[in-house]
Amino acid sequence: MLPTKFLLLWITLLPRSLLSHGLVFISNPVQSQLFASESYQETILFEKPARSLLDCARLCVLTPCCVTFNFTVMTSQLMCRGHSVNVTSEEAGVTNAAGKFGLVTRLQTVQQPPTCRALYDLCQEDRIYQLHLSHTNVSASCEAGWTVFHRRLNGQIEFFRNWANYSNGFGDVTGEYWLGLDAVHQMTSSGSHELSVDAEDWEGNTNTAIFSNFSVSSQDTNYTLNKVVFEGGELGDSLTYHGGAQFTTYDADNDLHGTNCAAGGGHGAWWYKSCFRSNLNGRYLGQVTNSTPVHCMSWYTFKVTHYYCLKAAQMKTRPMYD
Repeated sequence: MLPTKFLLLWITLLPRSLLSHGLVFISNPVQSQLFASESYQETILFEKPARSLLDCARLCVLTPCCVTFNFTVMTSQLMCRGHSVNVTSEEAGVTNAAGKFGLVTRLQTVQQPPTCRALYDLCQEDRIYQLHLSHTNVSASCEAGWTVFHRRLNGQIEFFRNWANYSNGFGDVTGEYWLGLDAVHQMTSSGSHELSVDAEDWEGNTNTAIFSNFSVSSQDTNYTLNKVVFEGGELGDSLTYHGGAQFTTYDADNDLHGTNCAAGGGHGAWWYKSCFRSNLNGRYLGQVTNSTPVHCMSWYTFKVTHYYCLKAAQMKTRPMYD
């Protein structure tokens, strides 16, 4: 690692146009929450020749949504790579004929966009981005301005987890993951937000439900789901029933049922009441052929039953603009 005095020298050499962005260089930043090292390539914004480290910094500054960059010699050529999230040196290291990309430097602007919608307006590209929330920095998958905070695809990630996991988040942001209730609260604590729920059956049919007035309270009130308004969509409304409910996990019973819905029939974690009309964190059972009804990842109005096990589902939110 290069000495701090050299990092300070690079800062002083930056032109005023770059310094006006309020830049801070930090070597070897801490790994981003939910970001899996094997999937760092999803965050690469560019890979270009650069004359020097300072030139590499300029490339990152001039590329919308560039957060970290690293500079090294590859096949006898000086190369610069920019990323859309914070990555560590270990995550960015890729074996090749000339070795690996080396030192990673974080380039953080004073006013980094805090939402996928703002980032999409700036970058016009779907990818994994670093979101700078009020109290937390998280990496999230962004789709046309929507922040995906829940995604299930194949059952590779276990969703029957405890309160701490659901509060902080878990999984792989490039695949199945839960962003974290604390992050969702921070994203929706001010302004108006809408929610999109997508679900897919085993015949390849995908339907969507849209809700307005979406927000999640803080941990002080057990991440209560605000009373959302169903705006439409062929998936149907299996969520307004849960409005006003607190979040429940198998080790934190906050539902209205006589027993813990998460530990019992729900076998998941959700805004249970007595108990549910939707259960997107329920068991992933695949294409069930057993005639015995069993609770799983479900959305009642999709198939008008609690016992149809979905193939895939995701939830995403974005701020509503005037």
